[in-house]
Amino acid sequence: MNFSQRKVGAVLSYLSIIINTLLTLAYTPIILNYLGDAEYGVYELTASLVAYLGLLSLGFGGAYIRFYYGYKVKNDDSGIRKLNGLFIIVFMFMAFIALFLGIILILNLDTILSGKLSIGEISLSKKLMSILVVNIFLTFPTSVFEAYITANEKFIFQKIIMLIRLILSPVLGIPLLMIGFKSVGLVIVTTLISFFALISNSYFAIKKLGMRFDFTSIDKKLLKAISVFSSFIFLTMITEQINWSVDKFVLGKFVGSLAVTSYAMGSIIYRAYQQLAASIVNVFVPQINRMVSNDESDMEITKLFAKISRIQMYVLMLFLLGFFAFGKFFISNIWLNKSYIESYYVALILMSASFLSLIQSIGIDIQRAKNLHRFTAIVFFIVAITNFFISIPLAIKFGPIGSALGTAITVTIGNGIIMNIYYYKRIGIDIFYYFKEIILVLRGMIPAILISLIIYKINIKSIYEFIGYIIAFVIFYCFTSWYLSMNKFEKDLVRKPIKSLINIIKNKYHSL
Repeated sequence: MNFSQRKVGAVLSYLSIIINTLLTLAYTPIILNYLGDAEYGVYELTASLVAYLGLLSLGFGGAYIRFYYGYKVKNDDSGIRKLNGLFIIVFMFMAFIALFLGIILILNLDTILSGKLSIGEISLSKKLMSILVVNIFLTFPTSVFEAYITANEKFIFQKIIMLIRLILSPVLGIPLLMIGFKSVGLVIVTTLISFFALISNSYFAIKKLGMRFDFTSIDKKLLKAISVFSSFIFLTMITEQINWSVDKFVLGKFVGSLAVTSYAMGSIIYRAYQQLAASIVNVFVPQINRMVSNDESDMEITKLFAKISRIQMYVLMLFLLGFFAFGKFFISNIWLNKSYIESYYVALILMSASFLSLIQSIGIDIQRAKNLHRFTAIVFFIVAITNFFISIPLAIKFGPIGSALGTAITVTIGNGIIMNIYYYKRIGIDIFYYFKEIILVLRGMIPAILISLIIYKINIKSIYEFIGYIIAFVIFYCFTSWYLSMNKFEKDLVRKPIKSLINIIKNKYHSL
């Protein structure tokens, strides 16, 4: 059953990514049309600032699954109820702290954003932040129920809710834009969708999965253990927030709202790329924690690590090479216009720099499952602070591209070089086996890399040429990957669903 949940969950994840990408690409030009470049920049900047309040979860959400399986393998239902009670108390406390700090942030926003933003833009930011702080408040209790659903491996429900949330955003947002609510309407929609997520997840967890809470006594030892474990996840969260949000703040303060918009367009492409990696990792997190709880060997975990990385690599490399070859034409002639050419380079820099860390993203969950994530959190935090100071002069001199370069440098050092040394020295990953598997995949991608370099230099003149080249490139990529890279397991991932679909069609035909 859990294997079926993982398979269907992974399929729904990719479906949600496809839908999200298509909706985002269609929805963003509409938003830009109604808001204008400057207001859109303020909207993005405000959202990135409020996101820092979400860090007050202190990493407790990432800790839940590990401690849940500690009780689950012992069939300790009483322990799980106490764990649930403790988490809901902690998260509600943090929700009110986030609300309080949000109010403080709003009252001091004039000082924080003084610089390149106008008085009107700062006033708008205050309005948006007032609503988004309520949105952040709602996400805290929601994350407890989501963690419980994930621990029970009910991925199908989670992905369906994700799809509904994706569709609701433009369905509710476009009418509000049309009647003049502008960016205020967008953050109202975001908050309403968060309320829907809270209601649906809490109902499913409590009514369908039988989630129960024990508030009679707080286990202080458990709280201390979770706090120590979570504190380093908290550092990791700060790192991620700095690396991927600080650029907008730096650009807004030192360059202006238009630069934020240009960077935001590139980061939209990058987020879609990032989601491709996260989609398959999420369904394997419970399995990783179960393997560690059952004391399975480091080699078995290494094999799973390599297997997941290989699968992610096929998808992410296709996306990266495709964007490199066709992205400039797409942004300049289809999605936006030639004034957003900087967005192409922002996206390409971020995607290239994070490629290795994204195919290895399950490694962070392996560290957490083994409770060996402290070193990583500290290193990432130091690297993130370095990113902040590097990005300021680069942003002032080179604008959005400079900000992206600052992030790329630090991510390459921290997530790439240092992390792999740590996997080998401390986590128990056989890094030589791992990279042997990765190189075997790369072997079949070299022809596609060479073809992408050729296509990049071609002057595509029409959308028909654009579509034709893309189709030809995807076919070529799949062909070389199939014959030069894929092993039997990976080929079966493709063959079995196709055979099942053919059998279903045959049975339907014979039944007529």
